[in-house]
Amino acid sequence: MASARLKRVGSPGWATAMAVHARAEAAQHQAQDAVGLAENLLEAVPFNALRVNTVTRLRDLVGDLSGQSAARGLEERVRALG
Repeated sequence: MASARLKRVGSPGWATAMAVHARAEAAQHQAQDAVGLAENLLEAVPFNALRVNTVTRLRDLVGDLSGQSAARGLEERVRALG
């Protein structure tokens, strides 16, 4: 989160930091927190402004959260990214 705090909300660097932090939360079995961070990211950054590496991290996050009911809405949003 320290990395994200140093960036402007919505910037590519902020989005990357948020995606990495969300994956870390998922790895610690904090599905709700991981989904919350990813949802915040998707609310702050327009789809067309997301970098490929951030989209990849979001897809990986959905995989990390596979089977978690908290991730259903996020899975749909990430799938819509293409």
